[in-house]
Order: sequence, then structure tokens, then C-alpha cells
Amino acid sequence: MRFSSLCRRLLPALAVVLVLALPGVARAEAPHLMSNPTITGGATPPAVGDVLTGHNGGWVCNPGPCTKTTFQWFRCLASSASGCVPVTDVSTEQTYTVSPDDAGFSLVVQVVTWNYDCNATGTECHDSGTTASSPPTGPVTGGLTISPATLPNPTHGLAYSQTFSTTLSGTWSVSAGALPPGLALSNAGALTGTPTAVGSFTFTVKVVAPKSGGTKQYTLVVSHPVLAIAPQQLFAATPGIFYSQPISASGGAAPYTFALTSGTLPAGLLFGYDGTLSGRANDAPGLYTFTVQTTDVNGATGTRTYTLQLATPTIYVTSLALQAATVGSAYLQSLIVAGGNAPYTFALADGALPVGIALSSDGVLSGTPTAAGTYLFTVKITDAMGTATTQSFRLVVEKPPPTITKKKPALKKKKPKSRRH
Repeated sequence: MRFSSLCRRLLPALAVVLVLALPGVARAEAPHLMSNPTITGGATPPAVGDVLTGHNGGWVCNPGPCTKTTFQWFRCLASSASGCVPVTDVSTEQTYTVSPDDAGFSLVVQVVTWNYDCNATGTECHDSGTTASSPPTGPVTGGLTISPATLPNPTHGLAYSQTFSTTLSGTWSVSAGALPPGLALSNAGALTGTPTAVGSFTFTVKVVAPKSGGTKQYTLVVSHPVLAIAPQQLFAATPGIFYSQPISASGGAAPYTFALTSGTLPAGLLFGYDGTLSGRANDAPGLYTFTVQTTDVNGATGTRTYTLQLATPTIYVTSLALQAATVGSAYLQSLIVAGGNAPYTFALADGALPVGIALSSDGVLSGTPTAAGTYLFTVKITDAMGTATTQSFRLVVEKPPPTITKKKPALKKKKPKSRRH
């Protein structure tokens, strides 16, 4: 009993001694970089078809060795480590074959070295990786030169066609970016279609030929077409007279719609969605300025500003020569008018009518003249729109022809009959 109780008192103390006597657990650390990763193999700068090898560049793991190293290759802007895109997945494969897509770009290898990292007591451990990248290579050479150097910008809604070419025939495709919607690149290198959206579109075309290839980046800016509106000028309108003027558009994709966006039309004229300016103006003569906008089926717009002259109408008399009147005989003569807007109002403006002749407001000279002579007078003519003009007339009143009285023949005296005796 005494022994067992003694043991119970000594065991905790022995445990402490044993723990103090054990050596400390070694701590595993994340990999340490001694030098940057490097790329070897191939030409300097690399050429299409070269096989390149990526190296971890001197990593130290404590305790060693490092558990794993992975590689991933990137294509970057020429002679820089910016604008990089991956060209391989992450793997333990160190080598990379330079492709035609790499022509003109620099290559970078990214290396991740892994170690089993533990805390100081060794109670918590996990994989820990350290990442570093190689300096960029020079721009890759040996790719085919793609023509043209630049592309003309397409227009929204209008057919577009361009063809790419190289010194060797190959198969064409878009390897990066996106074409404008509505355009497509054929295997033969024909870029065709009708753009359906506006904006800036950057893409890379790729050609693969036997033992060679190439890529080239392009940017196309698709904009709305410039719409032209015709005619350049409008012919004048006349108050009260029907007017019709078609306005048309070109340069975009039909059908077109039209609208009046500013300014004022003469009262009585209307502007239709189909571009027809029509109606019967009943406004004061003058100049009327307004702006027309057209929109094509794809939303492209164009404008033109017009100045429409609403001209004073020309009123003229077609019955200038008046038939002669005769003293004592009934006279009737209508003044015939053209131009302007009927009905017309007539009034004596100057001179004098023959006595016995009157002018009605509707332009009729009538009556029975009483004195012969030549009469000069001026008539004012006003149309329904208030436009007025004057016209002078000459009316001759002739004397009546002389009355001829026939004399009766004298009666012959009868000789007395002789009496017979």
C-alpha cells in the first residue's frame, strides 16, 4: 500500500522530467526563394516551334527537400510582364512548345514550390507554396506576317467584307477577343457580315500553316452611318395652294422614319413620318425655318435644316381686253382672274367707269352706258388670303350707229279719165 501510494505521488513528477528530457520538434517552413525562375532552350528570343524549359530558380525548403513544384506558362505583351494570359494549365510539366499564337508576344513561366509547413510544436501542419515568375522573354519570332496591317472600320447595319492573307495558305480563326456582332471569320480568312451593334471590338486572328503560323491583333470601331437627307432646298409654297414635297434619306438601312425636331411650319402644312411635307398653307407669306431628323431601321440618325419660303401668290387677270360698249345698249363683261386663292373681291381703285356702267364685287361690269368715249380705270383684286393686286383697263363706249329712215315713194297723180261725148 505504501509503495503504491508513493508511486502515485512520484508519477506526475516523472512525467514532467520526461517531457523536459524530450528534444524539441523541428518546425517545417515555407519554401525560400534563392533566385528567380528561369527559362532555357530555344533561340534568343524564342521562335515558333522552340521547346522551352522552365526552372524553379533555386528554392530552399527546411527541412528539405521541397515536396512539389508546379509550372504554368503565360503569353504577355511584348518585352513585358503585363497583359499576361495563361497558355497552359498548372502542372508539373516543365517544357513548353512555342506556338504560332505566341508570335510577337513574350513568354513568362510562373513557378510554385510547395513544402509541408508545420508549427513549432509540430501539432499543426499544411502544404505551403511560394510563387515566383521568370523575367519575360523577348518577343517570339518566326510567325507569319498577317495582312492587312489595319482594317477599315465597319458601319452599323451596312455589309462589310475584308480578307486576311499571309505568304503561306493556312486555316484562320479568332484566337482571342470577340468580333463585332454580325461579323464572322471563315476558315479561308474572309471577314464578312453586317455589324448589328456599335462599339469598339478588339480581337486576335490566328492562321495555322504547315510548320508555321501567326497571330495579329486588330481593333474595329463600329459606328452608326452618316445619313444624308435630300433635297438640299425646298421649292417655295404659296398660301392657299396645295403643296407637296417628299423628303428622303440615304446612307443607312431602310426603312427610314422622319420627324420635325425644331422650328415651325407654316400653318396648314404637315410633316409626315414618311418624310412628306404637304398641305395647304394658310399663313402669312415669309420665311419658315425648321429641322428634320431621319432615323434608319438600326437607329442611326441624320438631320437637315430647311428654310421654306411662303411666297406671296401672283394674281393676274386673263381678260385684259374688254369688249367695246355702245351708248344705250346693255353691257355685260366679267373680269377673269387666275392665281391666288378664290374667291376674289373686286373694287374700283382709280379712274372712272362709263356713266351707266358699274363694277360688282365679284368682278362683273354691267349696265347701259349713256355717253360715248374712252374710259381708263384701275381695279383692285383681293383674293381669299388677303393678297391684292391691281390691274388697269380700257373700255371704249361707242356711239350708236345712225338711224336710217327710208322715204316712201311719191304717189303718182292719176290722169282724169276723158269723157266721151
